[in-house]
Amino acid sequence: MTLIFPRFSQGLAQDPITCHLWFSIAIAYDFESHDDITEERLYLNIFASHFGQLAIMFLWTSRNLFHSFFVVLYLCYYWKTKTKMMVMEVGAAAIERREVDQRRLRHGGTGHGGEEAATFDVLLHPQGLGLIFTRVGTVVLTLFEGFLPQTQSLWMTDIAHHHLAIAFLFLVTGHMGRLWRGHKGLYDKINNSLHFQSGLALAFLVVITSLVAQHMYLLPAYVFIAQVFTTQAALYTHHQYIAGFIMTKAFSHRAIFFIRDYNP
Repeated sequence: MTLIFPRFSQGLAQDPITCHLWFSIAIAYDFESHDDITEERLYLNIFASHFGQLAIMFLWTSRNLFHSFFVVLYLCYYWKTKTKMMVMEVGAAAIERREVDQRRLRHGGTGHGGEEAATFDVLLHPQGLGLIFTRVGTVVLTLFEGFLPQTQSLWMTDIAHHHLAIAFLFLVTGHMGRLWRGHKGLYDKINNSLHFQSGLALAFLVVITSLVAQHMYLLPAYVFIAQVFTTQAALYTHHQYIAGFIMTKAFSHRAIFFIRDYNP
């Protein structure tokens, strides 16, 4: 098949490197030309087949937005009323609890991250995780990757393995927030240094972004991504580039922390 360059890019045909790079990117998403995919088929392959998954994601996001705005509007409303002092006394304990880093780490890591991820394993197998750990019957953790050929869906045991690993990671991370006498100096540095907190938050974001990149080929959420390797590679490269940029910012904040705030 002879590649035909458009009129505006005839100059690219003279460059064996640039022309192939940009021309490949230009035609990669022209679905109708090389994959015979119309808008209707694209909708059926991605959105219609995963409507339940998207509904759960939107429901989870709306819950977080509702609680966040409810708390903000509640505090702002009563802050301007005559019951200002009463609201300050009632909300002082809750606000102070959120400001303490060790409690926030335990609550956010262990509660929201670990326990919520573990519930997905229970949904996949109602009898709980006991059968998985003891290997009773046929319930085992697998890592087949890809899709079940007959149904074009992810392997249920792969999904259980995935969420169990996330739950274990967050449970350990949440319990690491118990910063007492052995980490008294470290606790003060975390609590008082904005650069340390910024670097730590950016490092977490780097890990999450890189995991999303690995997700593109290890456990692709949609059949379309698993079948079109150009899209898969583009999404992987995109997220890895983002992780690299954020990692540079995290290292910058870490360097500033050691220069300005760290005093052994």
